[in-house]
Amino acid sequence: MKLNFSLNGIEQLWFAGELPFSKIQMDKVSVRFLSGQFPSSFPRNFNEVGELLTYNRNSPAEFAVTLLLTYVHKDVPLTHGQVRIALPMETLSQISSVSGEKHQYELKLENVELIDVSPTVKVSFSDERSVKL
Repeated sequence: MKLNFSLNGIEQLWFAGELPFSKIQMDKVSVRFLSGQFPSSFPRNFNEVGELLTYNRNSPAEFAVTLLLTYVHKDVPLTHGQVRIALPMETLSQISSVSGEKHQYELKLENVELIDVSPTVKVSFSDERSVKL
């Protein structure tokens, strides 16, 4: 399964209808990547408990879900960053409700291919280079 992620903002994947599970806003979710391909830009030291962000539109009825993970920068200790993953429909059925002390939901992902869609911005130097923001 391919999952787009960004270290900045990310475009939502909008689906017709209502959320397939009870409406949640910023509820905690335990995330485990069981197997898959991870690009070097994906932080390995993210907190296992992230947040599920839900979005709704009324007319026509649409919804989107984003997974928000926090990580500690490896180069700057005690500085945190965020990874945003726009969840496709097939991952939503894998979200299960649990009665955990630190989280309300659980998501286990197998055979994942993470794709970095963080915007690349050109910065003018004496030699043209592009950098990830």
